[in-house]
Amino acid sequence: MEWFDTAKTWLTDNAVWLSPLAVLLGLIAEYIWKPIRTLWDKLFGKNEPTSDHPVSVAIEANPQNTVTNAPTITVNPEITVHGNSGDTAALADRLINLSAENANLKRDNENLGQEKESLERTITDLKSRQGPGAAEALEHLRKGDTEQAKKLYREIGKSKESESTTANKEAAEAYVNLGAIAFLNDTEEAFTAYAKATELDPGNATAWNQLGHLQRRKGLLDAAEKSYSRVLSLGNQTHNKELEAVALGNLGNIAVTRGDLDKAEDFQTRALALNEELGRKEGMAITLGNLGIITQTRGDLDKAEGLYTRSLALEEELGRKEGMASDLGNLGTIAQTRGDLDKAEGLYTRSLALEEELGRKEGMASDLTNLGNIAQTRGDLNKAEGLYNRSFALEEALGRKEGMASDLGNLGNIALARGELEKAEGLYNRSFALEEALGRKEGMATAYSNLGIIAEKLGEPNKAYKLWNRARSLFEQTGMPHMVQKLQGWIDGLDDKNGD
Repeated sequence: MEWFDTAKTWLTDNAVWLSPLAVLLGLIAEYIWKPIRTLWDKLFGKNEPTSDHPVSVAIEANPQNTVTNAPTITVNPEITVHGNSGDTAALADRLINLSAENANLKRDNENLGQEKESLERTITDLKSRQGPGAAEALEHLRKGDTEQAKKLYREIGKSKESESTTANKEAAEAYVNLGAIAFLNDTEEAFTAYAKATELDPGNATAWNQLGHLQRRKGLLDAAEKSYSRVLSLGNQTHNKELEAVALGNLGNIAVTRGDLDKAEDFQTRALALNEELGRKEGMAITLGNLGIITQTRGDLDKAEGLYTRSLALEEELGRKEGMASDLGNLGTIAQTRGDLDKAEGLYTRSLALEEELGRKEGMASDLTNLGNIAQTRGDLNKAEGLYNRSFALEEALGRKEGMASDLGNLGNIALARGELEKAEGLYNRSFALEEALGRKEGMATAYSNLGIIAEKLGEPNKAYKLWNRARSLFEQTGMPHMVQKLQGWIDGLDDKNGD
Protein backbone atom coordinates (compact mmCIF):
# COMPACT_ATOMS: atom_id res chain seq x y z
CA MET A 1 0.00 0.00 0.00
CA GLU A 2 1.38 3.41 -1.02
CA TRP A 3 0.49 5.19 2.28
CA PHE A 4 2.26 2.49 4.31
CA ASP A 5 5.46 2.76 2.24
CA THR A 6 5.42 6.54 2.60
CA ALA A 7 4.95 6.33 6.40
CA LYS A 8 7.72 3.74 6.70
CA THR A 9 10.16 5.97 4.74
CA TRP A 10 9.25 9.00 6.92
CA LEU A 11 9.84 7.10 10.17
CA THR A 12 13.19 5.80 8.90
CA ASP A 13 14.37 9.26 7.81
CA ASN A 14 13.37 10.86 11.17
CA ALA A 15 14.46 8.11 13.57
CA VAL A 16 17.34 10.20 14.86
CA TRP A 17 15.09 12.77 16.59
CA LEU A 18 12.00 10.58 17.20
CA SER A 19 13.80 8.28 19.67
CA PRO A 20 14.79 11.08 22.10
CA LEU A 21 11.25 12.47 21.83
CA ALA A 22 9.76 9.14 22.93
CA VAL A 23 12.09 9.02 25.91
CA LEU A 24 11.14 12.60 26.87
CA LEU A 25 7.40 11.80 26.70
CA GLY A 26 7.94 8.78 28.95
CA LEU A 27 9.74 10.91 31.54
CA ILE A 28 6.91 13.48 31.49
CA ALA A 29 4.32 10.74 32.03
CA GLU A 30 6.24 9.15 34.89
CA TYR A 31 7.46 12.17 36.86
CA ILE A 32 5.01 14.98 36.03
CA TRP A 33 1.62 13.67 34.87
CA LYS A 34 1.41 10.61 37.17
CA PRO A 35 1.83 12.62 40.44
CA ILE A 36 -0.71 15.17 39.22
CA ARG A 37 -3.19 12.41 38.35
CA THR A 38 -2.66 10.73 41.74
CA LEU A 39 -3.35 14.00 43.59
CA TRP A 40 -6.44 14.62 41.42
CA ASP A 41 -7.80 11.13 42.19
CA LYS A 42 -7.29 11.62 45.92
CA LEU A 43 -9.12 14.94 45.94
CA PHE A 44 -11.92 14.30 43.46
CA GLY A 45 -12.11 10.55 42.93
CA LYS A 46 -11.39 8.33 39.97
CA ASN A 47 -13.67 8.30 36.95
CA GLU A 48 -13.67 4.57 36.27
CA PRO A 49 -17.18 3.10 35.88
CA THR A 50 -16.43 0.70 38.77
CA SER A 51 -16.05 3.54 41.30
CA ASP A 52 -17.59 2.72 44.69
CA HIS A 53 -18.11 6.31 45.72
CA PRO A 54 -21.64 7.13 46.90
CA VAL A 55 -24.35 8.87 44.96
CA SER A 56 -27.40 8.51 47.14
CA VAL A 57 -28.53 7.50 50.61
CA ALA A 58 -32.29 7.61 50.20
CA ILE A 59 -33.07 4.19 48.75
CA GLU A 60 -31.85 0.72 49.60
CA ALA A 61 -29.53 0.51 46.63
CA ASN A 62 -29.08 2.34 43.36
CA PRO A 63 -27.33 1.91 40.00
CA GLN A 64 -24.13 3.53 41.29
CA ASN A 65 -23.61 0.84 43.96
CA THR A 66 -24.12 3.31 46.76
CA VAL A 67 -24.42 3.01 50.51
CA THR A 68 -28.10 3.63 51.09
CA ASN A 69 -31.12 3.69 53.39
CA ALA A 70 -34.32 1.66 53.17
CA PRO A 71 -37.23 2.77 50.99
CA THR A 72 -40.57 3.99 52.26
CA ILE A 73 -42.16 1.91 55.02
CA THR A 74 -45.95 1.70 55.07
CA VAL A 75 -47.43 1.89 58.56
CA ASN A 76 -50.37 -0.35 59.40
CA PRO A 77 -53.79 1.30 59.49
CA GLU A 78 -55.74 1.98 62.61
CA ILE A 79 -58.42 -0.24 64.05
CA THR A 80 -61.79 -0.80 62.34
CA VAL A 81 -64.26 2.08 62.03
CA HIS A 82 -67.97 1.60 62.61
CA GLY A 83 -71.03 3.58 61.57
CA ASN A 84 -69.61 5.66 58.70
CA SER A 85 -71.83 7.47 56.23
CA GLY A 86 -71.11 9.15 52.92
CA ASP A 87 -71.47 12.59 54.49
CA THR A 88 -69.13 11.66 57.34
CA ALA A 89 -66.46 10.38 54.96
CA ALA A 90 -66.77 13.46 52.76
CA LEU A 91 -66.36 15.78 55.74
CA ALA A 92 -63.29 13.84 56.91
CA ASP A 93 -61.77 14.15 53.42
CA ARG A 94 -62.46 17.90 53.37
CA LEU A 95 -60.80 18.47 56.74
CA ILE A 96 -57.73 16.48 55.70
CA ASN A 97 -57.45 18.40 52.43
CA LEU A 98 -57.75 21.73 54.23
CA SER A 99 -55.05 20.76 56.72
CA ALA A 100 -52.74 19.62 53.92
CA GLU A 101 -52.83 23.16 52.48
CA ASN A 102 -51.38 24.60 55.70
CA ALA A 103 -47.68 25.24 55.03
CA ASN A 104 -46.90 25.11 58.74
CA LEU A 105 -48.64 21.79 59.29
CA LYS A 106 -46.72 19.47 61.59
CA ARG A 107 -48.42 16.10 61.65
CA ASP A 108 -47.73 12.44 61.07
CA ASN A 109 -48.67 11.46 57.52
CA GLU A 110 -47.54 7.85 57.63
CA ASN A 111 -51.01 6.53 56.99
CA LEU A 112 -53.68 8.81 55.61
CA GLY A 113 -56.31 6.07 55.82
CA GLN A 114 -55.71 5.76 59.55
CA GLU A 115 -56.20 9.49 60.07
CA LYS A 116 -59.37 9.49 57.99
CA GLU A 117 -60.82 6.59 59.98
CA SER A 118 -60.13 8.36 63.28
CA LEU A 119 -61.83 11.49 62.02
CA GLU A 120 -64.84 9.57 60.74
CA ARG A 121 -65.29 7.96 64.13
CA THR A 122 -65.09 11.36 65.84
CA ILE A 123 -67.53 12.98 63.41
CA THR A 124 -69.98 10.10 63.94
CA ASP A 125 -69.70 10.61 67.70
CA LEU A 126 -70.25 14.35 67.32
CA LYS A 127 -73.40 13.76 65.25
CA SER A 128 -74.81 11.45 67.91
CA ARG A 129 -74.50 14.02 70.70
CA GLN A 130 -77.42 16.18 71.82
CA GLY A 131 -77.40 19.85 72.71
CA PRO A 132 -76.45 23.16 71.07
CA GLY A 133 -72.73 22.73 71.83
CA ALA A 134 -72.41 19.62 69.68
CA ALA A 135 -74.49 21.10 66.86
CA GLU A 136 -72.40 24.28 66.87
CA ALA A 137 -69.13 22.32 66.89
CA LEU A 138 -70.31 20.18 63.96
CA GLU A 139 -71.35 23.27 62.00
CA HIS A 140 -67.94 24.89 62.55
CA LEU A 141 -66.23 21.64 61.60
CA ARG A 142 -68.08 21.64 58.28
CA LYS A 143 -66.51 25.06 57.63
CA GLY A 144 -63.04 23.73 58.40
CA ASP A 145 -62.86 25.27 61.89
CA THR A 146 -61.73 22.64 64.40
CA GLU A 147 -61.54 24.85 67.51
CA GLN A 148 -65.17 24.43 68.63
CA ALA A 149 -64.99 20.64 68.35
CA LYS A 150 -61.70 20.52 70.25
CA LYS A 151 -63.13 22.79 72.94
CA LEU A 152 -66.19 20.55 73.28
CA TYR A 153 -64.14 17.38 73.72
CA ARG A 154 -61.79 19.08 76.18
CA GLU A 155 -64.79 20.06 78.30
CA ILE A 156 -66.32 16.57 78.06
CA GLY A 157 -63.02 14.99 79.05
CA LYS A 158 -62.51 17.25 82.07
CA SER A 159 -66.13 16.88 83.14
CA LYS A 160 -66.04 13.08 83.01
CA GLU A 161 -62.68 13.02 84.83
CA SER A 162 -64.19 14.95 87.75
CA GLU A 163 -67.25 12.69 88.08
CA SER A 164 -65.75 9.40 89.23
CA THR A 165 -63.43 6.61 88.19
CA THR A 166 -66.37 4.85 86.52
CA ALA A 167 -66.55 7.73 84.03
CA ASN A 168 -62.89 7.40 83.07
CA LYS A 169 -63.64 5.39 79.95
CA GLU A 170 -65.97 8.10 78.68
CA ALA A 171 -63.34 10.72 79.48
CA ALA A 172 -60.71 8.68 77.63
CA GLU A 173 -62.96 8.40 74.58
CA ALA A 174 -63.40 12.18 74.62
CA TYR A 175 -59.62 12.62 74.61
CA VAL A 176 -59.29 10.12 71.76
CA ASN A 177 -61.74 12.24 69.75
CA LEU A 178 -59.82 15.38 70.73
CA GLY A 179 -56.62 13.70 69.52
CA ALA A 180 -58.17 12.81 66.17
CA ILE A 181 -59.15 16.43 65.52
CA ALA A 182 -55.95 17.93 66.94
CA PHE A 183 -54.00 15.61 64.64
CA LEU A 184 -55.04 17.91 61.78
CA ASN A 185 -53.15 20.96 62.96
CA ASP A 186 -51.52 20.43 66.35
CA THR A 187 -49.39 17.34 66.80
CA GLU A 188 -48.40 18.19 70.36
CA GLU A 189 -52.02 18.56 71.49
CA ALA A 190 -52.83 15.25 69.79
CA PHE A 191 -49.89 13.60 71.55
CA THR A 192 -51.05 14.92 74.94
CA ALA A 193 -54.66 13.90 74.29
CA TYR A 194 -53.80 10.31 73.35
CA ALA A 195 -51.43 9.99 76.31
CA LYS A 196 -54.21 11.24 78.62
CA ALA A 197 -56.62 8.72 77.10
CA THR A 198 -54.27 5.81 77.81
CA GLU A 199 -53.84 7.04 81.38
CA LEU A 200 -57.60 7.18 81.97
CA ASP A 201 -58.41 3.95 80.14
CA PRO A 202 -55.43 1.58 79.77
CA GLY A 203 -57.69 -0.73 77.78
CA ASN A 204 -58.28 1.75 74.93
CA ALA A 205 -56.44 0.13 72.00
CA THR A 206 -57.07 3.04 69.62
CA ALA A 207 -55.39 5.47 72.00
CA TRP A 208 -52.33 3.23 72.42
CA ASN A 209 -52.03 2.65 68.68
CA GLN A 210 -52.27 6.35 67.80
CA LEU A 211 -49.88 7.29 70.58
CA GLY A 212 -47.41 4.72 69.24
CA HIS A 213 -47.50 6.31 65.78
CA LEU A 214 -46.78 9.75 67.23
CA GLN A 215 -43.97 8.39 69.40
CA ARG A 216 -42.43 6.65 66.41
CA ARG A 217 -42.52 9.83 64.34
CA LYS A 218 -40.74 11.67 67.14
CA GLY A 219 -38.03 9.02 67.21
CA LEU A 220 -39.12 7.65 70.60
CA LEU A 221 -38.74 4.04 69.51
CA ASP A 222 -38.70 2.45 72.97
CA ALA A 223 -41.90 4.27 73.93
CA ALA A 224 -43.56 3.40 70.60
CA GLU A 225 -42.61 -0.25 71.04
CA LYS A 226 -44.27 -0.29 74.46
CA SER A 227 -47.44 1.30 73.05
CA TYR A 228 -47.69 -1.20 70.19
CA SER A 229 -47.00 -4.04 72.65
CA ARG A 230 -49.97 -2.85 74.71
CA VAL A 231 -52.14 -3.06 71.58
CA LEU A 232 -50.88 -6.61 70.99
CA SER A 233 -51.59 -7.55 74.60
CA LEU A 234 -55.12 -6.12 74.39
CA GLY A 235 -55.69 -8.07 71.18
CA ASN A 236 -54.57 -11.28 72.87
CA GLN A 237 -56.73 -10.64 75.94
CA THR A 238 -59.88 -9.99 73.89
CA HIS A 239 -59.08 -12.60 71.19
CA ASN A 240 -59.20 -9.77 68.63
CA LYS A 241 -57.05 -11.01 65.74
CA GLU A 242 -57.37 -7.74 63.84
CA LEU A 243 -55.81 -5.86 66.75
CA GLU A 244 -53.05 -8.47 66.91
CA ALA A 245 -52.31 -8.08 63.19
CA VAL A 246 -52.13 -4.28 63.45
CA ALA A 247 -49.81 -4.45 66.47
CA LEU A 248 -47.52 -7.07 64.92
CA GLY A 249 -47.15 -5.00 61.76
CA ASN A 250 -46.24 -1.89 63.71
CA LEU A 251 -43.77 -3.78 65.90
CA GLY A 252 -42.23 -5.05 62.67
CA ASN A 253 -41.74 -1.47 61.49
CA ILE A 254 -39.94 -0.64 64.74
CA ALA A 255 -37.63 -3.63 64.18
CA VAL A 256 -36.88 -2.46 60.61
CA THR A 257 -35.93 0.99 61.88
CA ARG A 258 -33.54 -0.61 64.36
CA GLY A 259 -32.05 -2.81 61.66
CA ASP A 260 -33.22 -6.14 63.11
CA LEU A 261 -34.48 -7.64 59.85
CA ASP A 262 -34.99 -11.18 61.15
CA LYS A 263 -37.23 -9.93 63.95
CA ALA A 264 -39.04 -7.59 61.57
CA GLU A 265 -39.69 -10.42 59.11
CA ASP A 266 -41.10 -12.60 61.90
CA PHE A 267 -43.53 -9.85 62.99
CA GLN A 268 -44.66 -9.08 59.43
CA THR A 269 -45.09 -12.76 58.52
CA ARG A 270 -47.27 -13.31 61.58
CA ALA A 271 -49.29 -10.20 60.72
CA LEU A 272 -49.76 -11.41 57.13
CA ALA A 273 -51.01 -14.82 58.31
CA LEU A 274 -53.62 -13.17 60.55
CA ASN A 275 -54.72 -10.75 57.82
CA GLU A 276 -55.11 -13.63 55.35
CA GLU A 277 -57.10 -15.62 57.91
CA LEU A 278 -59.40 -12.61 58.44
CA GLY A 279 -59.61 -11.79 54.73
CA ARG A 280 -58.36 -8.25 55.45
CA LYS A 281 -57.06 -7.21 52.03
CA GLU A 282 -55.86 -3.82 53.25
CA GLY A 283 -53.80 -5.44 55.98
CA MET A 284 -52.49 -8.04 53.53
CA ALA A 285 -51.38 -5.32 51.11
CA ILE A 286 -49.54 -3.39 53.80
CA THR A 287 -47.72 -6.41 55.23
CA LEU A 288 -46.75 -7.61 51.74
CA GLY A 289 -45.25 -4.18 51.08
CA ASN A 290 -43.35 -4.24 54.35
CA LEU A 291 -42.03 -7.74 53.65
CA GLY A 292 -40.88 -6.37 50.30
CA ILE A 293 -38.87 -3.69 52.08
CA ILE A 294 -37.17 -6.26 54.30
CA THR A 295 -36.37 -8.45 51.29
CA GLN A 296 -35.05 -5.51 49.27
CA THR A 297 -32.85 -4.40 52.16
CA ARG A 298 -31.26 -7.86 52.04
CA GLY A 299 -30.56 -7.40 48.34
CA ASP A 300 -33.10 -9.86 46.84
CA LEU A 301 -34.63 -7.57 44.21
CA ASP A 302 -36.65 -10.18 42.32
CA LYS A 303 -38.44 -11.40 45.44
CA ALA A 304 -39.01 -7.84 46.66
CA GLU A 305 -40.47 -6.84 43.29
CA GLY A 306 -42.91 -9.74 43.49
CA LEU A 307 -44.07 -8.70 46.96
CA TYR A 308 -44.54 -5.05 45.94
CA THR A 309 -46.47 -6.11 42.83
CA ARG A 310 -48.82 -8.32 44.88
CA SER A 311 -49.35 -5.44 47.31
CA LEU A 312 -50.07 -2.99 44.48
CA ALA A 313 -52.67 -5.32 42.94
CA LEU A 314 -54.57 -5.44 46.25
CA GLU A 315 -54.31 -1.67 46.76
CA GLU A 316 -55.66 -1.03 43.25
CA GLU A 317 -58.53 -3.46 43.89
CA LEU A 318 -59.36 -1.54 47.09
CA GLY A 319 -58.85 1.85 45.45
CA ARG A 320 -56.46 2.81 48.25
CA LYS A 321 -54.38 5.59 46.72
CA GLU A 322 -52.00 5.96 49.66
CA GLY A 323 -51.07 2.28 49.39
CA MET A 324 -50.73 2.51 45.61
CA ALA A 325 -48.38 5.48 45.98
CA SER A 326 -46.17 3.62 48.44
CA ASP A 327 -45.91 0.52 46.24
CA LEU A 328 -45.20 2.56 43.10
CA GLY A 329 -42.41 4.35 44.93
CA ASN A 330 -40.90 1.09 46.15
CA LEU A 331 -41.10 -0.45 42.67
CA GLY A 332 -39.28 2.68 41.51
CA THR A 333 -36.39 1.88 43.84
CA ILE A 334 -36.18 -1.61 42.33
CA ALA A 335 -36.00 -0.16 38.80
CA GLN A 336 -33.39 2.38 39.85
CA THR A 337 -31.26 -0.27 41.52
CA ARG A 338 -31.29 -2.22 38.26
CA GLY A 339 -30.18 0.87 36.33
CA ASP A 340 -33.47 1.53 34.51
CA LEU A 341 -33.64 5.24 35.33
CA ASP A 342 -36.44 6.08 32.89
CA LYS A 343 -38.72 3.40 34.36
CA ALA A 344 -37.83 4.47 37.91
CA GLU A 345 -38.52 8.12 37.13
CA GLY A 346 -41.93 7.21 35.71
CA LEU A 347 -42.87 5.22 38.81
CA TYR A 348 -41.68 7.96 41.20
CA THR A 349 -43.61 10.58 39.22
CA ARG A 350 -46.82 8.51 39.38
CA SER A 351 -46.31 8.04 43.12
CA LEU A 352 -45.66 11.76 43.65
CA ALA A 353 -48.87 12.68 41.78
CA LEU A 354 -50.92 10.45 44.11
CA GLU A 355 -49.16 11.79 47.22
CA GLU A 356 -49.83 15.40 46.14
CA GLU A 357 -53.48 14.54 45.48
CA LEU A 358 -53.74 13.07 48.98
CA GLY A 359 -51.73 15.86 50.62
CA ARG A 360 -49.35 13.31 52.16
CA LYS A 361 -46.24 15.36 52.87
CA GLU A 362 -44.14 12.43 54.01
CA GLY A 363 -44.84 10.51 50.82
CA MET A 364 -44.12 13.62 48.73
CA ALA A 365 -40.78 14.03 50.51
CA SER A 366 -39.80 10.42 49.80
CA ASP A 367 -40.61 10.72 46.09
CA LEU A 368 -38.78 14.05 45.79
CA THR A 369 -35.71 12.44 47.35
CA ASN A 370 -35.79 9.50 44.96
CA LEU A 371 -36.25 11.82 41.96
CA GLY A 372 -33.24 13.71 43.30
CA ASN A 373 -31.27 10.46 43.26
CA ILE A 374 -32.07 10.00 39.58
CA ALA A 375 -31.06 13.58 38.77
CA GLN A 376 -27.78 13.07 40.62
CA THR A 377 -27.09 9.77 38.88
CA ARG A 378 -27.57 11.57 35.56
CA GLY A 379 -25.08 14.22 36.65
CA ASP A 380 -27.56 17.09 37.12
CA LEU A 381 -26.34 18.17 40.56
CA ASN A 382 -28.25 21.46 40.65
CA LYS A 383 -31.58 19.73 39.97
CA ALA A 384 -30.80 17.01 42.51
CA GLU A 385 -29.87 19.57 45.16
CA GLY A 386 -33.15 21.43 44.60
CA LEU A 387 -35.18 18.23 44.98
CA TYR A 388 -33.31 17.22 48.16
CA ASN A 389 -33.86 20.67 49.67
CA ARG A 390 -37.60 20.51 48.91
CA SER A 391 -37.76 17.09 50.55
CA PHE A 392 -35.79 18.27 53.59
CA ALA A 393 -38.16 21.23 54.09
CA LEU A 394 -41.14 18.84 54.19
CA GLU A 395 -39.40 16.41 56.54
CA GLU A 396 -38.32 19.24 58.85
CA ALA A 397 -41.89 20.59 58.96
CA LEU A 398 -43.09 17.11 59.91
CA GLY A 399 -40.30 16.68 62.44
CA ARG A 400 -39.35 13.35 60.82
CA LYS A 401 -35.78 12.69 61.92
CA GLU A 402 -35.39 9.65 59.67
CA GLY A 403 -36.25 11.62 56.54
CA MET A 404 -34.13 14.59 57.60
CA ALA A 405 -31.12 12.31 58.13
CA SER A 406 -31.53 10.80 54.67
CA ASP A 407 -31.77 14.19 52.96
CA LEU A 408 -28.75 15.55 54.84
CA GLY A 409 -26.77 12.53 53.65
CA ASN A 410 -27.87 13.14 50.07
CA LEU A 411 -26.92 16.81 50.27
CA GLY A 412 -23.56 15.64 51.61
CA ASN A 413 -23.15 13.51 48.49
CA ILE A 414 -23.81 16.58 46.32
CA ALA A 415 -21.11 18.50 48.19
CA LEU A 416 -18.74 15.53 47.84
CA ALA A 417 -19.36 15.32 44.09
CA ARG A 418 -18.47 19.03 43.82
CA GLY A 419 -15.25 18.51 45.77
CA GLU A 420 -16.52 20.47 48.81
CA LEU A 421 -15.11 18.01 51.33
CA GLU A 422 -15.52 20.13 54.47
CA LYS A 423 -19.17 20.87 53.67
CA ALA A 424 -19.84 17.21 52.86
CA GLU A 425 -18.27 16.10 56.14
CA GLY A 426 -20.47 18.51 58.10
CA LEU A 427 -23.63 17.23 56.41
CA TYR A 428 -22.67 13.59 56.98
CA ASN A 429 -22.01 14.31 60.66
CA ARG A 430 -25.44 15.96 61.04
CA SER A 431 -27.02 12.94 59.34
CA PHE A 432 -25.16 10.56 61.65
CA ALA A 433 -26.29 12.44 64.78
CA LEU A 434 -29.95 12.00 63.77
CA GLU A 435 -29.49 8.33 62.85
CA GLU A 436 -27.76 7.67 66.16
CA ALA A 437 -30.61 9.38 68.04
CA LEU A 438 -33.06 7.07 66.25
CA GLY A 439 -30.90 4.00 66.79
CA ARG A 440 -31.01 3.26 63.04
CA LYS A 441 -28.06 0.96 62.45
CA GLU A 442 -28.39 1.04 58.67
CA GLY A 443 -28.41 4.85 58.63
CA MET A 444 -25.43 5.00 60.99
CA ALA A 445 -23.56 2.55 58.74
CA THR A 446 -24.31 4.75 55.72
CA ALA A 447 -22.93 7.83 57.46
CA TYR A 448 -19.80 5.98 58.63
CA SER A 449 -19.23 4.76 55.06
CA ASN A 450 -19.45 8.23 53.58
CA LEU A 451 -17.30 9.79 56.31
CA GLY A 452 -14.73 7.10 55.51
CA ILE A 453 -14.72 8.23 51.88
CA ILE A 454 -13.96 11.79 53.05
CA ALA A 455 -11.08 10.48 55.16
CA GLU A 456 -9.66 8.52 52.23
CA LYS A 457 -9.82 11.54 49.95
CA LEU A 458 -8.01 13.63 52.56
CA GLY A 459 -5.20 11.09 52.65
CA GLU A 460 -6.15 9.57 56.02
CA PRO A 461 -6.32 5.80 55.32
CA ASN A 462 -6.14 4.89 59.03
CA LYS A 463 -9.26 6.93 59.77
CA ALA A 464 -11.02 5.56 56.68
CA TYR A 465 -10.17 2.02 57.82
CA LYS A 466 -11.73 2.57 61.24
CA LEU A 467 -14.88 4.21 59.85
CA TRP A 468 -15.42 1.53 57.20
CA ASN A 469 -14.89 -1.21 59.76
CA ARG A 470 -17.63 0.31 61.93
CA ALA A 471 -19.90 0.54 58.89
CA ARG A 472 -19.19 -3.06 57.92
CA SER A 473 -19.99 -4.25 61.44
CA LEU A 474 -23.33 -2.40 61.49
CA PHE A 475 -24.32 -3.70 58.05
CA GLU A 476 -23.48 -7.19 59.29
CA GLN A 477 -25.74 -6.67 62.32
CA THR A 478 -28.62 -5.56 60.09
CA GLY A 479 -28.37 -8.63 57.85
CA MET A 480 -27.11 -6.90 54.69
CA PRO A 481 -24.39 -9.22 53.29
CA HIS A 482 -24.14 -7.35 49.97
CA MET A 483 -23.17 -4.18 51.85
CA VAL A 484 -20.74 -6.09 54.08
CA GLN A 485 -19.04 -7.34 50.91
CA LYS A 486 -18.92 -3.82 49.47
CA LEU A 487 -17.31 -2.34 52.58
CA GLN A 488 -14.80 -5.20 52.75
CA GLY A 489 -13.82 -4.40 49.18
CA TRP A 490 -13.22 -0.77 50.12
CA ILE A 491 -11.11 -1.81 53.12
CA ASP A 492 -9.06 -4.26 51.04
CA GLY A 493 -8.45 -1.52 48.48
CA LEU A 494 -6.82 0.88 50.93
CA ASP A 495 -3.15 1.51 50.10
CA ASP A 496 -2.19 1.83 53.76
CA LYS A 497 -4.31 0.86 56.71
CA ASN A 498 -3.92 0.42 60.42
CA GLY A 499 -6.80 -0.40 62.72
CA ASP A 500 -4.89 0.45 65.88
